[in-house]
Amino acid sequence: MSMILMGLLWSAEAAALEGITGQWLPGASPVAQGQGWVSAGGAWDWPGGQGEGVLVRGVVGIGAKTALNAEGHLSLTDPFTDLNLGLRTIVLRNAGVQLAPFIHLGFGGDGLDGTAGLAGQLNGDAITADASIGLIGFTANDGDTGGTFTLPPEAMRVFEGGVAFAPAKRQELRLGLLSRDQAWFTVGYRWKGPWWLISGDLLFWPGDLGARAMAGVRF
Repeated sequence: MSMILMGLLWSAEAAALEGITGQWLPGASPVAQGQGWVSAGGAWDWPGGQGEGVLVRGVVGIGAKTALNAEGHLSLTDPFTDLNLGLRTIVLRNAGVQLAPFIHLGFGGDGLDGTAGLAGQLNGDAITADASIGLIGFTANDGDTGGTFTLPPEAMRVFEGGVAFAPAKRQELRLGLLSRDQAWFTVGYRWKGPWWLISGDLLFWPGDLGARAMAGVRF
């Protein structure tokens, strides 16, 4: 029993990475104003990109409760570039619970897709649970004169959620589910140093596998 309690305390000491929750949608993870991180690396068959590519990802706090997420993917095998921008503001932060409405915009080879929704995070002593769900969707394809809006329940098919725990101090392992054009299981690993971070992610479904590996700096 004492070994279990020590393990829980060890996990509780592991600092979560600022502003990082899932793989795609903005989350409710806090990040202080003027602080954040930026990382770069490689992606293989990652949603939003085609084939192998270079990926740049970052988060910065632009207010006491507001953060901006950005992610860009440059394909090395096809003439395709994908850019994602996200903005969220924490409206509730009490007793280990955070809630944050968000807006996410994706610009790619097919046009524009946007999602407005709600993100939440529950912080336990040893496990953190998070979820981001779409409530309003918008899609505009290249060449179209207008766009298409979606509302619940269809808009709620855009979803991301997971649970994270600390296998060691200053490290984090997250198991999740991502629903976009299809569903994927996700596994993410983060290791945070005083000014640096390293991350690796797997995304898989039967017959479909993607991965990315990144390194960056915190500020």
